Amino acid sequence: MVAGYNAGKSFTIALAMILIAARYDGHHVRVGVGGGTITHLQKTLLSELFKLCTIGGITYSFNASEHVIRMGTIERSEEHTSEL
Repeated sequence: MVAGYNAGKSFTIALAMILIAARYDGHHVRVGVGGGTITHLQKTLLSELFKLCTIGGITYSFNASEHVIRMGTIERSEEHTSEL
């Protein structure tokens, strides 16, 4: 997804992740999320995701050492991708 600064990219992806978790709860699904650096993902996307989960009363767990988020039976892994 490409857009300018503060255009809602993180919100949109976080909302999509929550909708996937709601739709496929009870199934064992993995979703990968990539970005330039883990630190950038944590400051942008994950911050937005955790905020939305808190507001919506959605329980989640975040294993920072493994870079894995669990919501219900859905598991997300953060990945660092190098720029080409």
